[in-house]
Amino acid sequence: MSLVAILLACLATSLHFLLRVHDPASPPSISNPSFDVSIPFAVSALPPLEIPLFPRPKSISLGATTRRIALPIALVFPNASSPRVERAWARYSSYIFGDLSQCPTLTPSQTSGFTTLSIALTSSDSNLTPSTDESYSIRVSDKDSTIQISAATSFGALRAIETLYQLIRPNITGYPPPSLSSNSTQSSCAYFNLQKSISRTPIEITDAPRFGYRGVLIDSSRHYLTLSTIRSVVDGLSFSKMNVLHWHIVDSQSFPVQSESLPDLVKGAYSPFETYTKQDIASIIEYAMDRGVRIIPEFDMPGHTFAWGIGYPDLITCGAMKDWWSYAAQPPSGQLDLSKNETYTKVATLLREMATWFPDQYFHLGMDEVNDRCYTSHGPTQDFMRSHSLSSLSELIQYLQDHAVDPALGTNKTRMFWEEAVLDFNIKLPNDTVIQVWRDASNLKRAVDLGYSVVASPKDYLYLDCGRGDYMKGGTSWCDPYKTWQRIYAYDPLMGLSLASTDPPEWNRVIGGTACMWGELTDSTNLITTLFPRVSVLGERLWSDRNARDAAEAQIRLYWFRNSLVRRGVGSMPIFPEYCRIPGSC
Repeated sequence: MSLVAILLACLATSLHFLLRVHDPASPPSISNPSFDVSIPFAVSALPPLEIPLFPRPKSISLGATTRRIALPIALVFPNASSPRVERAWARYSSYIFGDLSQCPTLTPSQTSGFTTLSIALTSSDSNLTPSTDESYSIRVSDKDSTIQISAATSFGALRAIETLYQLIRPNITGYPPPSLSSNSTQSSCAYFNLQKSISRTPIEITDAPRFGYRGVLIDSSRHYLTLSTIRSVVDGLSFSKMNVLHWHIVDSQSFPVQSESLPDLVKGAYSPFETYTKQDIASIIEYAMDRGVRIIPEFDMPGHTFAWGIGYPDLITCGAMKDWWSYAAQPPSGQLDLSKNETYTKVATLLREMATWFPDQYFHLGMDEVNDRCYTSHGPTQDFMRSHSLSSLSELIQYLQDHAVDPALGTNKTRMFWEEAVLDFNIKLPNDTVIQVWRDASNLKRAVDLGYSVVASPKDYLYLDCGRGDYMKGGTSWCDPYKTWQRIYAYDPLMGLSLASTDPPEWNRVIGGTACMWGELTDSTNLITTLFPRVSVLGERLWSDRNARDAAEAQIRLYWFRNSLVRRGVGSMPIFPEYCRIPGSC
């Protein structure tokens, strides 16, 4: 048995008890008695992996031979080449073998071993879409000098290269290498100078994601996020085999987008230096696409819009009320003034522009936490509703959809909304609309039963900002407790749904999930470590087999993966004291 296999077995024994002491054996019960939470927390139908891959691949077979890796290793394409894959391999080569400009003592390996990486692609895809095939296979021979990757698309090849990176290890004895700071050139160069190898060859891996939508939400309104911070988030998502960045780009607190068609909107930014231009956004989209991550924007409306009115005061009603709690979920209050034709015109103008800035098929329009009193106490809105025969808030919001959203987006965009759109307001929406569930995990079934595609983001499991206190009153936060990685690992988007064969199966309407990182207490100084590696844990739950749910087994692999994130410049919170990596120590 290899050193890695022995270490994993020992760690499994010592850590399994640790997990059961600190976490419950099953998720807390949900108030709805018909909601199924019977999925065990720490019982897996799958055996432990003998090598630490994260997320866990769909299938893997292992041998017993260790083979070395030559420096450098050549990339070849037996079929069509891919510039995106070439750029990816150049990045990963620097992660594995180091940067000669930083480590001038690196020398080519003189040992025999793997010399070539062959990547066979079956399509010449250009962009990542909701239907992109991300499957791949890897064959690592115990005799040949070529590592073989096959993938349907370049994005599948990106996922395969990440897996290959995790297979390659330095030839050292002792415990797994600790995370090495990217600021420590000396220690990094020492790591890169170690001979690299792949153990347990021959290796055969066949892999594909369980869900096509695997995302995280970031919030650049409560705090402005620098472009470099957003790029770091993208890096971490790509390493975690996640493929969606939901960019909640504006809200009541600030409007940092420099719209060219409505230039005064950016007056709602915190400062002229905390804004995003068209070029900034395009650079993030290009960077993310090159790493297999889609950028989906959210322009929330009609609530959460006070900042729109700083540049265009006539767009907003009930703005910045002193008793804000009567008009909004948090300060400042302010919603779109739906009594004015100008509002519908400007909303449509902005959406048409942003639809071209953000080319992804999906476009998020919010519709959460719309305050009824803001409109019932506003005389002009009540007059408008009477003159247009609108008898309820639901009908008023439907009017906004019919006269601003639909004319602007047409059939070119798939709309996304928070759950209130259909569960509270019963808005008539296109059949391909995607609903994001957040208030309670059991609401996912309600949205599915209405026939919509659904993204799961229940606050009970996937709100990563929770548990850090109430920033206005002190005490606990509204969505306590803190969501530990074990809590996230206990969640499955299909809990509460029937797995019986139906036509179409209701669970097919669940397209994935998103962890939400709202920005009240998070900015560029702490976002990355607050996200990772917890987001990566959701990545495994959305990528890997549903039965891969043993938290003790996952923690061993997560330890290795977390170190690899830090080594590649993605700051990540430790999952236990470093001392606990020693078998039997904790």
